[in-house]
Amino acid sequence: MAAMQPLLWPSLGFVVALVAVLVLRWAVMTMVGRWARGHSALAALLHAVRLPSLLWAVVIAFYVTLGVVSETDTLPRRLSQELALVLQAAVILWVTITLAGIVGTPITRVGEGRALGSPVTGLAQTAARVVVLLVGFLVMLAALGIEIRPILTALGVGGLAVALAL
Repeated sequence: MAAMQPLLWPSLGFVVALVAVLVLRWAVMTMVGRWARGHSALAALLHAVRLPSLLWAVVIAFYVTLGVVSETDTLPRRLSQELALVLQAAVILWVTITLAGIVGTPITRVGEGRALGSPVTGLAQTAARVVVLLVGFLVMLAALGIEIRPILTALGVGGLAVALAL
């Protein structure tokens, strides 16, 4: 039980921060939802960030908890550094998922405006999301200290092979 004592207050602080951020998220989503009606750009943006905003809440609560824990020195230095690295990866994941959701929205709107078929719009939307997710994954690997040059080389050779095949 004594080994768990240093983790009790940070865990409790995380839960309190998460509840506070989720209440704030609910209030903001409700207010913006009242303004965004129909097929407006704001409604599409709200729909695109609805699910990633839950990840935002967790990341923000984790950030607040890590800041408080760092200032009070309740965790060992090594664990604090590893948690900071996890926070950095979570922020990169958060931004990547949000951008992947947002990128698909204009493509769908352009496809509807030009009366393109649903398969063409769906393919373009999926391709754009995959590119954003792939770039975000590579940025996260680089942030974690993993060498990405071999991966980029393999992707370049694979892209060249696909281009020649087409």
